[in-house]
Amino acid sequence: MTIGKNIQRSVVLILFMSPFMLKSQSFRIEDFKKNFSKKEWLKVNGGVSLQGTYYHSSPSYGHDKWNYYLNGNVNFNLFNLIQIPLSINLTNSGIKYSYPHLPNRFSLHPSYKWATAHIGDVSMSYSPYTLGGHQFTGGGVDLTPGKWYISAMFGRMQKSVEYDSTNTTTSVPAAYKRYGVGGKVKYQGDVFFLGTSVFYAKDNVRSLKKSPSFLGIKPQENVATNIEAGVTLFKNLRISGMYAFSFLDENIEIETEKYNFYQAINADISYEIKSHTIGLGYERIDPEYKSLGAYYFNNDIESLTANYSASLLNSKLSWNARVGVQRNDLKKQSADKEFSFAGSLNFNVQPIENWQLSLGYSNMQSYQRVKSQFDYINEFDISENVDTLSYTQVSHQADFNTSYSYKQGETKNHNWSLSCTYQQMNANDNTVEQQGLNTSYITNGSVSYGVQFIPKSLSLNFLANVSYTDIQSSKNLILGPTVSLSSQFLDKTMNLSVSLSSNVSFLQKIYTQLINNARLSLSYTLKKKHCFALATVAQYKVYKKRSNDFLYNASLTYSFTF
Repeated sequence: MTIGKNIQRSVVLILFMSPFMLKSQSFRIEDFKKNFSKKEWLKVNGGVSLQGTYYHSSPSYGHDKWNYYLNGNVNFNLFNLIQIPLSINLTNSGIKYSYPHLPNRFSLHPSYKWATAHIGDVSMSYSPYTLGGHQFTGGGVDLTPGKWYISAMFGRMQKSVEYDSTNTTTSVPAAYKRYGVGGKVKYQGDVFFLGTSVFYAKDNVRSLKKSPSFLGIKPQENVATNIEAGVTLFKNLRISGMYAFSFLDENIEIETEKYNFYQAINADISYEIKSHTIGLGYERIDPEYKSLGAYYFNNDIESLTANYSASLLNSKLSWNARVGVQRNDLKKQSADKEFSFAGSLNFNVQPIENWQLSLGYSNMQSYQRVKSQFDYINEFDISENVDTLSYTQVSHQADFNTSYSYKQGETKNHNWSLSCTYQQMNANDNTVEQQGLNTSYITNGSVSYGVQFIPKSLSLNFLANVSYTDIQSSKNLILGPTVSLSSQFLDKTMNLSVSLSSNVSFLQKIYTQLINNARLSLSYTLKKKHCFALATVAQYKVYKKRSNDFLYNASLTYSFTF
């Protein structure tokens, strides 16, 4: 299919879909009247860019030599209140559209004074234990007269899905149609608050022609409620707590079956004096706690946490610490028992002017995208986003960073920096799991020096990096330098950047490869709306056991904003 036909089909589809692509927005009726009277009912802005890329490799890896990318985005602003962003991406490999939401996901949030309505496909939250962000199709209202908060909602929580053994495209094999209704009332005073919420949901047994009970899917009914309160004493002492319970019938087809009863409690206390803050938190959630008003619940846990933070010497010295303990199997019925201790500490100090120092340690589990710094240094494809959906569970992390800068007269700025990071990880990406490896370690270190020649708008930087990874018996070491130069010309309308890097890799202390990179980028901006940019990268790989590689990539881009 030709480019012209693709563009024609794109324009027709955009014009046809425009009325349905209203993003979930909030607007005020009185503002609507004011902007309409001023005839400021429509504003349009956006941009378009055209990019061509060339790729060459020796030996050849079957990559397309020439590629083009046409990207455009337009934003319609109605009455300074409603935003309708549209975008189009066209390449020689096909065309795709991205919209704010699919046409069947539509919502409005009109408001007048202290009343706000939620209409369409919306979500609302009352508490973490009752209605907690579950999307529904229906309506809701929030009223905030004075110090009161009054809310109500009603709608379909999920659509009915008939079981189809031939349909393997959905992760939900079958589902009953479910409706929910809820409300919340809260009073927020000057020194105290008090509130309660209730949520009720029930499946329609007759919404499916055939019962999917053989899949373990049964019609349910649920009532969940919570009570929350808090008070501030002596202006610095804050105490708050919440108690929630949930009645859940997991099979309403059997009239004699009893409801399951679950409870949850959450309490916090904090005290602030001058630049110090001390806090204590407690949470207990019954095993199998569940409400039909949220997608996911933590349950069968009891935790106690404490934290302390301080800022001294006009914020030149600050730190925060957090420690906690957590246990599960509260009813002593599970074989999987855990008792864990976790904490974190962050320390920041400025010993003298222009010298920054920071230290950090944590053994609290978190999910991150963990990459070696050489993954960025050796990045080759200009147009491809190297980030993926792979994630890693980091269980231990330590950081050290320091930097120092000073000015030499009015002509030069000097900057020094040193950074080190250590991480222990439980990998969850497919590559590691397929190898049957669970724990890995990575250490990154770098030292840099930079000088800026102020009158010439010229910067020169030197960088040395080292990365060491240990995945059980596989130990890999990478190290190498980088030098870069950047400058501005023609009243800062032209930007030039050049960099050279080289890094060598060792596996089990044996040399494996050497990678050399050369990069150049040049851009020119005309009348603040037109931009022309050229970017090139050349990469030469020297291997120990096979033939060497040479790769070259270049791109030329024109962009226009309006």
